[in-house]
Amino acid sequence: MLKQDKRLAEVSRKAGPFEIRLQAGGFAGLAKVICGQQLSVASARAIWSRFAEIDGALDPARYLTLSEETVRGVGFSLGKFKTVRVIAEAVVSGALDFDRLETLSVEEAVAELTALKGIGPWTAEIYLMFCSGHPDVFPAGDLALQ
Repeated sequence: MLKQDKRLAEVSRKAGPFEIRLQAGGFAGLAKVICGQQLSVASARAIWSRFAEIDGALDPARYLTLSEETVRGVGFSLGKFKTVRVIAEAVVSGALDFDRLETLSVEEAVAELTALKGIGPWTAEIYLMFCSGHPDVFPAGDLALQ
């Protein structure tokens, strides 16, 4: 990053070294980002751990077979249940290809993700930053960062 943007050298000098916190991408990664929206880290972690234990929850085709009651029973809101369902449908139909998404510019990737009902710019940017490790994205609208 410092080689790409020299302005970060001063930030790095003051803040010290840091590790980029990447997590798994794909369907599971995007579902985890959805899970964590508007929740404390502790709440998101607890809900995600219960969600990940549901047989089939991390596979898009199998997620589509899960009932609303099952998914909401671990703490997902109705909106999150529906958004993850839209993502699963897009993956299964081939409308969303995470490998191809990795090859797009930030603008193109954000546009593709936000075309899916329930995914806004923040979600797309957080996914690209923490799951894809895209070097040219920053969720400026994030309240914690502000």
